[in-house]
Amino acid sequence: MGIFSDIGKLLGGAFSEVRHEVAEEVDTSMFAYEYEKITTMYTSLVPFAEKADDSYLALKFNNLNQVPAIELYDGNYMERLDEISFKVEELNPESPSSMLKLEKYEDDLTKIATQIQTYLNEPTSTLEEAKLWDSKFVKGVKDHIPPHDKKGENIDDTMSLVMEAFRNWASFAQTSIDLYGSQRLINATYEAAEEGIDPMEYMTEILDLNTRENSMFGGDLHENVIVPYAGFFGGGFFF
Repeated sequence: MGIFSDIGKLLGGAFSEVRHEVAEEVDTSMFAYEYEKITTMYTSLVPFAEKADDSYLALKFNNLNQVPAIELYDGNYMERLDEISFKVEELNPESPSSMLKLEKYEDDLTKIATQIQTYLNEPTSTLEEAKLWDSKFVKGVKDHIPPHDKKGENIDDTMSLVMEAFRNWASFAQTSIDLYGSQRLINATYEAAEEGIDPMEYMTEILDLNTRENSMFGGDLHENVIVPYAGFFGGGFFF
């Protein structure tokens, strides 16, 4: 019995080692599969992350700090993607914890993808849409009374420049002014002029954007996107 028992132990041990080696091969194979999957996710998300980051910087550069997109921006999407990519590169394929970490990083990438999609699908993430929104709902709501309503009060230099631009536009594009709103246009242009923007240039841009926005022939200033790997409720599925 002792001999057979020893032989059984030897065979059992050998079988266990073979099974352990096969298991290790399977784990390594699974790691390679998940690693490749995350690498593909990262590569697919890079252009969208760059677009979102560039959009935010453009909004800040143009002092469009009160448009809705500013509040939606979760911060440095490319930096966060690169951080995950670096952590993935550092993983040991033979470590038992590496698969769990890969699963976590995949979840993190999905969250970032969803955040990017939510941001990019906010219309004011587009610079032109943001400028128009800012003109209507930030600059345009601050009242600046035009000369004919001031009843003899002195007109400041800024208002003089604004009204000169307004009269120039009214002489050939009153319809565009009516579409936007004359008082709102004066308000917005005054605020822009106070920021150092030429009134005529500002009116030209804003009236053009508003006309395009209201055009029946595909004049939308913003287009929604579907970011790969974004979650279903990330503002991302359009029918």
